[in-house]
Amino acid sequence: MSIGLPGDGGTSAVESDKGTIVYPGGDAGADIAVQPTSNGGVRSLISINSADAAKEYRYDLGLPAGAALNRLDDGSVAVSVGTSENLKAIGYFAVPWAQDANGNALPTSYRIDGTTLVQTVEFNQNTAFPVIADPWYNPGTWNLSCLSAGLGTIAGGVGAAASVIGAPASGGTTLAATGSLIGGTGAAVAGLKACN
Repeated sequence: MSIGLPGDGGTSAVESDKGTIVYPGGDAGADIAVQPTSNGGVRSLISINSADAAKEYRYDLGLPAGAALNRLDDGSVAVSVGTSENLKAIGYFAVPWAQDANGNALPTSYRIDGTTLVQTVEFNQNTAFPVIADPWYNPGTWNLSCLSAGLGTIAGGVGAAASVIGAPASGGTTLAATGSLIGGTGAAVAGLKACN
């Protein structure tokens, strides 16, 4: 499975001291960062810098043969294989979240466009920037009905993502000064393991 990043990829990557790969200005009005996770997954942090930035972020996916994307009731997206009688998730994109610089949750959702996952983040000129969104892909095999019933929302918070990314963006500002995952992550992963 491969995951393409939003934007034209025309910027140089910078690696933070924590191993996160940062693409300052990787998409118009936004910085993109990628962090591998210990389970073979990946987090893609989007730092949206102003109201002029795009509201849609497209991830072109290279799916394994026979795999398809399925949007689940909780808003997450499963990468699945099999027939309708025996559908198995081989990975999933966790429930999307986005927060403004004040820690307020913003409306966000995924939609599927062929083999492209599109995250939409709603904001306007009154939003406190930067806004952080975090598509998070987790590999693994689960029974799709268990996965759909068992996924919880991964809570976001403000402040700690800056320490995760920790790389300066162009103009001397600190990239992604807001956003993080807080609480719930370990419990969500433990709940998903029960679906194996």
